[in-house]
Amino acid sequence: MAFSGPVIIWPEKEFKKLTAAFVRCNNEAWQMSPNTSTALFTFPKDRGGLQIKMPKAIICSASWGHLTRCCRFDDGTRQLAEITYKYALEKHGCLDLEDLQYEAEFLTWDQASQNSFTFACHLTSTIGIRVSWDPFNPDWIASATNTDLAQVLMDTQHSIHIQLNNEQKWATVVGYSEEGKIVHMQTVNGETFHMKVEGQDTTSGYPTLREAIQRTSPTLVRMSQLTEPNRVYGTEEKRQGRKKIGWAQAIYPLRARLQELKNNALLDKWDEALEDELMELKKGELAFLATRPKLIQAGYTTLDSIPRTQKGNAMRFFCPALKGVDSRTQEIVSKWIQLLHKHPAHLHALDMKDAQKKRDPGIKPPAGITTSKLADKYIMKRNKIRNQITLLRGHVEIGVVFFLDKIEETTRACDNLILTWTTHGTPLGDRKVKETIHRTVSKILE
Repeated sequence: MAFSGPVIIWPEKEFKKLTAAFVRCNNEAWQMSPNTSTALFTFPKDRGGLQIKMPKAIICSASWGHLTRCCRFDDGTRQLAEITYKYALEKHGCLDLEDLQYEAEFLTWDQASQNSFTFACHLTSTIGIRVSWDPFNPDWIASATNTDLAQVLMDTQHSIHIQLNNEQKWATVVGYSEEGKIVHMQTVNGETFHMKVEGQDTTSGYPTLREAIQRTSPTLVRMSQLTEPNRVYGTEEKRQGRKKIGWAQAIYPLRARLQELKNNALLDKWDEALEDELMELKKGELAFLATRPKLIQAGYTTLDSIPRTQKGNAMRFFCPALKGVDSRTQEIVSKWIQLLHKHPAHLHALDMKDAQKKRDPGIKPPAGITTSKLADKYIMKRNKIRNQITLLRGHVEIGVVFFLDKIEETTRACDNLILTWTTHGTPLGDRKVKETIHRTVSKILE
């Protein structure tokens, strides 16, 4: 499982057999009774255990190592890995690898094993660790084109350690080919030679430039480390605050609590209150998982993008009206999300106060006018239109009457949207409808 090639995905049933055989082998190696508890092997040393590395930890390390190798260089393997990564995020409605790890915890072994990134996240989640990694960050050296990388190395005169004529020497990039596939190197003594930037070089005996960088400076992974050597990472992100709160991470406490109740972790003190909580969480999760793809499709990709009201420190979330989602499901999802208030520490960690102020994607309120004033002006214009329709009825042809009926139908829909707008902020209807009403009202007010 630790071989440098592709990682074999074990079926869960076979993997359990492998784990059992692994424990038996350790039992025999230590000449212990077959009835010896596995805790003796798995517990950490400071608790009296042997702390051996179990198969799940081995395959977890191998899986993440395999993904790292696939994403290390700018080649076809990296492009395939990026496609796999984006598919995993899109399928599970996640923003990044951090969100995917929260989501993968609730997937079965077979569900997670359909995608290499999802499977790796599932392993870390079940082991109880989190991996912080952005595999396709544009600042990574692996994401840089060959010409950009060569040019930066030329500008910064970054030294690379390489073996030349059976001697270890330091060299710098002094030029590169037009396509960026070959770089011209020069040692401190003035010796010159050529190297490939990537791929495999079986003729010259030299490593490729990307391999040489990795060997010389294992911690050099960002282009900005070359161009901004004194930059302190993390301060800029902390100053800006987290602006996007992924669904998987935001609702994690609710799903974790449901999982806890399902596993009968509180069986010794089970009562009707816990039964009611179980049913409420189960019902809400089913409704949310069915609604989440529609939320994302409508532009609500994060918790802080759905409508919410705030009075003091209390915040109330609302599931927006979506095409294909009835009002009952909408209400169930809203109540389920509202259960997050039972986890105040989690909400505080999400840093919602610094989250997006705009509660509806793509819509901006008219400049210099409040929502209440906009509603008042809309009502005045709407009443004038209705009066004109009343006067026209009975004096026009059938086709025109049909047109007037459509106008009244649209007006009633706009009334509902405006009512919701004044109550919860931006309209909660379909995004296209919101854009249309906003554009129409803006023209009326001109």
